[in-house]
Amino acid sequence: LLRPAVVGLIASAALLLMTEENFGSPAEAPLQFWVSVALFVAAFVAMKFFKVSPILILLLAGIFGGVFYGVV
Repeated sequence: LLRPAVVGLIASAALLLMTEENFGSPAEAPLQFWVSVALFVAAFVAMKFFKVSPILILLLAGIFGGVFYGVV
């Protein structure tokens, strides 16, 4: 009974974070947009199919984002 509520709350938070500031705009900043989408897909596949720890995913995504957006 608690699991659907948790999934709903996480989905709600994800939808609220899917803004132009976080993902970029495909028209204005296509590189930022597609890198963000690729990072999302990689994290999803790693967690869903390879059972990688969510904490490790967060750390790796943070490091990759910091390196990529710090250099570009």
